[in-house]
Amino acid sequence: MNRHPVDNILLQCNYPIDSRQRIKTDIIAIITKNPQLNPRVIRVVEQNQPTNECSLEGTIPIQYKGVNYNILINCILPLYYPHVAPIIFVVPLERMVVKAGNFVEADGRVKHPLLTSWNIKNSSLGAVLAELSKVFSQECPVFKQSDKKPAVQPQPQYQSAPAPAPTGPAPKPQNYEPTTSIRECNDRLIQLYRTVSLDITRENQELISKKDQLMHHKNELLSLKQNAIEAIKTIKIDLKAQEGAEQKMKSSAQSSEEWDCLSELTPEIPVHQQILLLVSEEQAYEQTLLLLRKLFETRKISADSFVRNMKEMTNKYFLVSRLREKAVKSLIR
Repeated sequence: MNRHPVDNILLQCNYPIDSRQRIKTDIIAIITKNPQLNPRVIRVVEQNQPTNECSLEGTIPIQYKGVNYNILINCILPLYYPHVAPIIFVVPLERMVVKAGNFVEADGRVKHPLLTSWNIKNSSLGAVLAELSKVFSQECPVFKQSDKKPAVQPQPQYQSAPAPAPTGPAPKPQNYEPTTSIRECNDRLIQLYRTVSLDITRENQELISKKDQLMHHKNELLSLKQNAIEAIKTIKIDLKAQEGAEQKMKSSAQSSEEWDCLSELTPEIPVHQQILLLVSEEQAYEQTLLLLRKLFETRKISADSFVRNMKEMTNKYFLVSRLREKAVKSLIR
């Protein structure tokens, strides 16, 4: 798949990723409608950091007093375009000067309500350039510089000078002392504007980062709250299971009071030996009960398994315990 030439230009620029598609769309629309405008990469230094931006350089057509002319402009797309308005300059050719007016400053910078009220959603670079062609047709931004005449001749024919000549390919514009000074001042203003824009963007990014951190902490707290709710539910279930097990143990103890455990003794084996065996068995059941409780507390066995095994082991433990007590009493007698 062939890459559009505009893509190659944007790859050299430092625009944010989320703005590049809009910039590409705007540039393609402009150069398609105005082939005289050519995009190129310019180098800008902001806060001692070099930055590459895109500039549209070329002419826009006007019709001044019935004659067609081309006005040379330089349209810079700032680093944070389209969130901020483009910066447009009228560039006078050799022997031409900028005429400050309603839409152009003395240094050539274009001023227009469409730029001052620029909005990313509703504003369009194509609409701005079309409007400039319209207003420049009514109020031409450049005029020829009149030649100096000898003192014996009448005053320079400023008013009789022809309308601005068509601007085509021409040599590099000649610098005039007053204009140069104003442009230097304007460059400082542009530099200051870019610096302020970078500071605002950095602060916004910091605020967004802090907001994301707060949202992350909020989600963690909500997760902990949900885990606590689930843990409380589990504890209630466990307590209920333990209460059931204790009730079973009490029932077994009550039933064992009436049990004739001496019938369980083996007549062939001496009673004292059977007592020792019963003590060992009783201790084994105690260890088993402790192990079951530990496994349950560490969530290594389920509540159902805990209750079932506790019931079985408790019954056996009480039977052996009662049998040992009866055997000891019978031996004492």
